[in-house]
Amino acid sequence: MLTKGDFVYQLRQRSYELEKQIEERTKNIINSPEGMLRIVNRGTYNQYYVRQKCEKAGVYLKKSDFERIRLLAQKKYDALFIEEAKKEQELIESFLESYSGSIPEIYNKFPDEIRDKLRPADLTDDEYAKMWKSIPYTPKEFGKGDAVHLTNLGLRVRSKSEVIIAGVLDKFDIPYKFECPLKLANGKIIHPDFTILNKKTREIVYYEHLGKMEELGYVKYNLVRLKEMEESGIYIGKNLIFTYETYAKPLNTKTVEKMLMSFFG
Repeated sequence: MLTKGDFVYQLRQRSYELEKQIEERTKNIINSPEGMLRIVNRGTYNQYYVRQKCEKAGVYLKKSDFERIRLLAQKKYDALFIEEAKKEQELIESFLESYSGSIPEIYNKFPDEIRDKLRPADLTDDEYAKMWKSIPYTPKEFGKGDAVHLTNLGLRVRSKSEVIIAGVLDKFDIPYKFECPLKLANGKIIHPDFTILNKKTREIVYYEHLGKMEELGYVKYNLVRLKEMEESGIYIGKNLIFTYETYAKPLNTKTVEKMLMSFFG
């Protein structure tokens, strides 16, 4: 659902774009040939005339004068466009002056302990992200012998590379859940490394990091996993990000930043 802020922004953007067009087309009219185009329909064909303000019929333009006809037609179009664009701008400004957009205020009337449990119809991107992150889930369990890797915010992950990824997500204020369960089309439950919310589109993007590319068994396992995700409508470059590394070329922060900015920048 389009938020109040986005709605108002789009209206103001529309008015701004109209203003740019008005300025551009006003200049075009000034630089156009003198006179006004008169078009007479003769049933099966049209005749074109150029007339001055004091003339009714005007001077007939031959087919060989097509470029002049075109320029005069553009001039006429621009004049009509400017007239309608100014009317639309006035309507936009009039609407914005009287628009209250009070629906988001309904949500704020409830106490905090109740507000977080509601499913409001109109939220800002940040409010929506907060609500999304508050939905509980059961992450994949850690084994007793698993290494302990903590992010700057104290989240436990499984590798140093995941510490890097989580750190960049936190740095760019991108909402995510670590190893949130996902049910595939075949009924299988997997736990993608990171389930990410695109705040602008409110769509889910999954992030998988492949950290053992030297190991053939690991590569085969993840190729099958990626295929299963594709069969569930999850595609690399659309709603799936993946990075990889080898022992010789480990993951670095710059790579993750570039990858995430290509999706969320």
